[in-house]
Amino acid sequence: MQSSQVAAWADIIHGPVSRARLAGRLTVVGVLLTVLGALCLSAPLIMLLAQTPVWSPVRQAPSEDTAQLEAAARWDRALLDSPQLAVGNAADPFNPSGQPAYATDTAYQALLGTGDSMARIRIPKIGLSLDIGHGTGAGTLETGAGHVYGTTLPVGDPGNSVIAGHRGLGLSLLFYRLGELGDGDLVYTQAAGRTVAWRVTAIHRVAPGSAAERRLLAADGRRTLLTLYTCDPPGLNTRRLVITCRRVPYVETVSVPGQTDWSRPALAAAGTALAATVVYLVFHPMSCAVRHARRRRD
Repeated sequence: MQSSQVAAWADIIHGPVSRARLAGRLTVVGVLLTVLGALCLSAPLIMLLAQTPVWSPVRQAPSEDTAQLEAAARWDRALLDSPQLAVGNAADPFNPSGQPAYATDTAYQALLGTGDSMARIRIPKIGLSLDIGHGTGAGTLETGAGHVYGTTLPVGDPGNSVIAGHRGLGLSLLFYRLGELGDGDLVYTQAAGRTVAWRVTAIHRVAPGSAAERRLLAADGRRTLLTLYTCDPPGLNTRRLVITCRRVPYVETVSVPGQTDWSRPALAAAGTALAATVVYLVFHPMSCAVRHARRRRD
């Protein structure tokens, strides 16, 4: 009889406290899981904000490399006179190695300087600033844009210079926001010290390998064009987004992107966590029970 009294007394003293502690722990775990789930769902938006750059003043462009630009002009004229058989990643039919033609073309690889970057492209409207590499190999497109072999070079000569890029790869946006461009937006390319301004004139979404795609990417010595080429919609290969730009007199209307600003993604993550916490506490069973009990007492 005494033991039952002791047990009953222990329940009176410790029982409610233990249940309260357990409920508190479950509430903390629930809040943490809710916040974690909300952050996972909002991760694409947070990463987009993280890679949207802060604008900084335009730096003075270096002096033009006359020799490199003359070599590029000769290459472009020869290309328009005698179009190449191998375009893009196609292999040279006369080279038994089977490698893409651009990889074995030493003259092409030396144009506009050697290394990973032959030029640079920037689009102030979408905060894009990327190196342009020789060719469109996997290594080049993992970190930047690539010049499509067999098209004119991005130096502002007559013809059609085609620049390709992935629409997001891992945490890198690359050409992800290209679909936000519209007629009249400005694009800039810089190579061998020369900066060229281009204005968007047409936006097309075409099937890969279609006649419309070939027409948009074809060389055209009658005009001076820059064509931006990527997949559509982002992350898929069902369509192609092709943006045609026409050369215009150089006008710098907006500043170029600078360092990344982490305050916006941090605020977005904090807001998401706070909203998830509030929603969880409002709809938590314990909160509902308390509200129901209050209504009964009233």
